[in-house]
Amino acid sequence: MHYNVLRGGIVNISIVTLFEKLKREYNAIINYSIVNPVEITDIEFITKDFNPKKEEILYLGKISQLKGFEENLKGSFILVEDECLEDKLNQSNYIMVNNDEEVFELWNYIKNIVMKQIYISNPATSLLNSLAQGKGLKYLLQIGAESLNNPIILIDGEFSVLASSTNKEIKDSLWKENIEMGYCSYEFIAAVKKLRSVKESPLSIEPYKVICDESSINKFVSKIIIHGKVVAYLLLLQEEGEVLEEHLNIFKVLNSAITEELKSNSTYKNIKGVKYENLLLDLLEGKITEEAVALERMKSAECDFGEEIHVLLMDISKYILNGKDKNLKASIEEELIGSKSIFYKDDILILLDKKHKNQSLDQVLESFLPFLKKKKLTIAVSGKTTRLTEIKDKYLEAKNTMNYAKKINKESLIHKYKDFKFYDLLNKVEDNLLQYCNEEVLRLMQFDKENSTQYCKTLKIYMENNQNINMTANKLFIHRNTLSYRISKIKELLSMDFKEGEHLFEILYTFRILEFLEKI
Repeated sequence: MHYNVLRGGIVNISIVTLFEKLKREYNAIINYSIVNPVEITDIEFITKDFNPKKEEILYLGKISQLKGFEENLKGSFILVEDECLEDKLNQSNYIMVNNDEEVFELWNYIKNIVMKQIYISNPATSLLNSLAQGKGLKYLLQIGAESLNNPIILIDGEFSVLASSTNKEIKDSLWKENIEMGYCSYEFIAAVKKLRSVKESPLSIEPYKVICDESSINKFVSKIIIHGKVVAYLLLLQEEGEVLEEHLNIFKVLNSAITEELKSNSTYKNIKGVKYENLLLDLLEGKITEEAVALERMKSAECDFGEEIHVLLMDISKYILNGKDKNLKASIEEELIGSKSIFYKDDILILLDKKHKNQSLDQVLESFLPFLKKKKLTIAVSGKTTRLTEIKDKYLEAKNTMNYAKKINKESLIHKYKDFKFYDLLNKVEDNLLQYCNEEVLRLMQFDKENSTQYCKTLKIYMENNQNINMTANKLFIHRNTLSYRISKIKELLSMDFKEGEHLFEILYTFRILEFLEKI
């Protein structure tokens, strides 16, 4: 009886790997030796017709069955030590066990290893062969789905659907909708980003399991990584049966094949979303540096951006999906006429083209505010530009603005870069910022710490409200007489009357620095 491991030349198993695994798993192994680290291509039981001529064959039997054979037999052996071992195996690999049952148990174990190797390698060969034939993403996914008996979907880093298998039915309603639209909705993305399994997922191709409340179907995700950057996601939907370790190994092979296809496919950019999204992505990545080229691409994308462009960055971390609401992408572009939106690096970016001269940016944003309140969304607004090639810089302005607003706990739904320019300046200073602070204010901070007072906070709000007693008292929720006493005490401690413009400027920028450093 024999078991051909190659099955048509597909699989080899290292004798070193096999013996090491067996040694770890079985206490009944009493002795073993590896003298020739060959690749096993076949497994045979020792019978009366036994003829050991090939080193690549693994033989199973008893020492007593080797009687009558010359010394230095070729091959690898798993043997029951039913009598004393002579010098016949000095040039062979072998494992010794102490009873018959162990041989059959080892056979079952080895058979499982072989079956897994065959299962893994057959699809892998087909996948890599199809890659070599240049049949493309769709063909790779079809083979993968057939091998795994479950549907597979490929999405890019911005959650647009690149391709999906069609030979296995997709029952998951959310993914059926995503595939039909050609992209994942912003609502869907917001919900996915909150999942713990997604937040803690590895930066590798290792598959991870995703479970969500909206669907009972398990998903397995493997990241497509090119040059250290996640550019796409491969999804396996568990519509049928179990997903075992060997399935996930095939899934990783499929990932590798798709990665190579994406690297070599010059038409990949044409697959990836609509033309204006490609244009925005190229501008954001700094791939277009000449304005004339950007304008030509704009015409090709059937866009018409005007003379005042702003980048709006929308934070969706607190967005709550409501099944009754319209699609968020459509709602945004309906509220902001002429705008274009895209999902980029965990945020929604909106390219706002303010074409109407009779409406200021502030008026546009004011009309957008009820929408933000209803959806629990926050936006950061860049400065304006007239050049498409400056969109990357405007994105960074909006991104930094959002970061500064979070850092200083600014309570607002709309944050404008023009209000945060000073923080942007501070961010570019490499020196110790405290050395630029007003010394009297720092002394007042120390006084508060030592005496458990709130003079520093009082002074800050007093200055921010243009030294208006009533407004400051309301903000602090104290009586105006109490405030007047505090201000009098602060003036005494600082030896200032708050009338000199230079002093006022120093105090105000000191508080900005302290906010930036999170000292207050």
